[in-house]
Amino acid sequence: MEGNYVSTDPWPGKASTDDYQLGGNWYSDSIEAALFIKDQQGAKTISKYKKEFLLDWAERWKWLGNSLTIRINADNLILWREPEICESCYILQF
Repeated sequence: MEGNYVSTDPWPGKASTDDYQLGGNWYSDSIEAALFIKDQQGAKTISKYKKEFLLDWAERWKWLGNSLTIRINADNLILWREPEICESCYILQF
């Protein structure tokens, strides 16, 4: 397989001829400035559910057994396999 992927600054950015042409039923997060979290457009509309979302993933990953440690803090769901915490660490940031 060959090809490439080019990502630019988060939308809404400047229009480009390379942009994917959206149809009439396209959904986007709100562009209201009050709903941004840093550069994440519309993030405040769902961020109130972050803890529940992370806990749901933690519950789903319980089948992995005792070899997986799950920690949740304000911004991350952190997973690691004992005892190699640094080399086997997976972090999902939200």
